[in-house]
Amino acid sequence: MLAEETLVCHCRQVSHSAVEASIASGKARSIADLQRETTACTRCFGCRFELQRMLKEQLGDEFQPTAFVAPLDQSPGLIATALRRIRGARATLPRRMYMPVLDGFAGRDVRTRVAMFNWAGDEEHPGRPVTLRADVLGLDGERHHVINETVAPGGTRVFDVAGPPDGIGALKLVVDAESLGSLRPYFHLITPTGITSTHEKAGPVSPRSFEGQRPYHWIFPAGASDFEEEAWLFITNTQQRPTSGQELVWQDTDGREQRAPLPVLELDQTGWIPLHEHFPDLLGGRAGVVRITPASHKFAGFIVRYQPDGDLWRVQHL
Repeated sequence: MLAEETLVCHCRQVSHSAVEASIASGKARSIADLQRETTACTRCFGCRFELQRMLKEQLGDEFQPTAFVAPLDQSPGLIATALRRIRGARATLPRRMYMPVLDGFAGRDVRTRVAMFNWAGDEEHPGRPVTLRADVLGLDGERHHVINETVAPGGTRVFDVAGPPDGIGALKLVVDAESLGSLRPYFHLITPTGITSTHEKAGPVSPRSFEGQRPYHWIFPAGASDFEEEAWLFITNTQQRPTSGQELVWQDTDGREQRAPLPVLELDQTGWIPLHEHFPDLLGGRAGVVRITPASHKFAGFIVRYQPDGDLWRVQHL
């Protein structure tokens, strides 16, 4: 529970007390019930762990966990019922963007800073402020902190991100779809030896966004190197359906392959996968690629590399 927050669902502005009252009344015995009764957890779904904790606390052994939400294309009635409770609500999901967060990971002096620019703001494009929420997530998808920011037209916001206790997590930016066009979010990994940077990766607006299109194998390239280098795949599931039956495949330039299972990831859960442990050839400097198979559209992914000799970090989105 976020003790400093009065809201459990920031998207729908639903308070802890409203959820507690719904459970106490007997109307809500599952997350699906809370969605219908309070509209909580019907936009970005980031509060589902807090809702589940509240259900457990009040119902005790009577609480039986179920899926927190059915996919929209299979259960449109659930979301529609919740949306009708909100006067003037738009039946659109927010845009969700993801970034890795390192904050003292493995005892190393590394931290994360986010910089955002709202480009709209000149005479031809007067623009509007962009209001967003940033959720700091653990690898398991549970929310640890909430950051609220507003970026004025033509303005910049820069802030440091404190990570989860183990020093690694994900930052999920939640922005209304119509506001995303002018916002440019970047993140930096800052160390004593320098700064490495790239921009966020966005999940599709809806699970149907890529229907009929060719999915991606999410290629992680590795060039030949004379230095030993640790390499991680940072990959977040951005869709409601969990991953299932996928593998990581290392293939060197001679066509030799090695395989490792991809962890099962629910929505907003992240895999921080040490590729150098699964595929020793990569650590040894051999050239090749890692890919995910079967191909998928589920992910927001990044390459994160660390060279102990020189304490150098590099990051690039997939």
